Amino acid sequence: MLSLLKHLIWIWMLSCSLVSGGGTTTIKVFHVFESFGTETQEIKNSIVMNYDTEGFLTDSTIYSHSLPLSEKYIYVLGPHEGLKLQRNYDREMVLSYHFEHNKFGNRVSTTLFGTGDTLYWKEFQKYDDRGNCIKRIRYNPIEAVNPEMMPIKDEPGKMIWGESYNYDSTGTVLEHKELYNNYVLVITTYDLDSLNI
Repeated sequence: MLSLLKHLIWIWMLSCSLVSGGGTTTIKVFHVFESFGTETQEIKNSIVMNYDTEGFLTDSTIYSHSLPLSEKYIYVLGPHEGLKLQRNYDREMVLSYHFEHNKFGNRVSTTLFGTGDTLYWKEFQKYDDRGNCIKRIRYNPIEAVNPEMMPIKDEPGKMIWGESYNYDSTGTVLEHKELYNNYVLVITTYDLDSLNI
């Protein structure tokens, strides 16, 4: 068991060092067992990670390979001509993370999908001018759907993070709304006393 863990760590470190300037990295997790005196490897899970041209992780998907193995015989031409057994492993997506970064390389959103593209949650990060994460919020968009709370956008496009303020006739802030992916998730209402405090 310990040697398997060391092997997996080595594979992970190797895959991380190979990632530069975009591409895909796959990490495979095997179950090793002995059958009739022969050590056998059976793939259990795999993680496929995709990177953009800047080297930032854009998505990471976990697959389960516990589905039944399909086998068929094929005829191979060439130096190893003959009838060969071809094995195919079916896989099923378990979880998939999708990431978005801003132009400075900071991760601004993470979305988690489950089987059948089921959306589990979405998370947003907000950064100050120095690139420090100042706020993080995670929500389930299915539970956050409230058409009355969604602002109407004047310009088409994708808004990740925004703020909206409502003022009274004197210019005093009465309400502050934080918008995440066009949903109002945080509302702060200010009750003022007779001294406007």
